[in-house]
Amino acid sequence: MRTRTVSLTRAGQKFVFRYLPGQEKDVLDEIVRIALDLDGDLDMVDAMALCCQVAVSAEDESAGAD
Repeated sequence: MRTRTVSLTRAGQKFVFRYLPGQEKDVLDEIVRIALDLDGDLDMVDAMALCCQVAVSAEDESAGAD
C-alpha cells in the first residue's frame, strides 16, 4: 500500500498528515479534533481544505482502480 500525504502551509506553519488507504475516516477525525482545539493553530477553514485533499486523493485512487 502506498502512503498518502495531505498538507497545508499557513502563516509559516506546515501541517502534514500521512495515512494509508482505508484510514481516511481516522485522518479526517484527527484533523477535525485538532481544529476544534481552541488552543491549536489549525482552524476549521484549514481543516476543510485538508479534508478536501483527503477526499480528492481517495477519489483519484478509486478512479485509478477502474
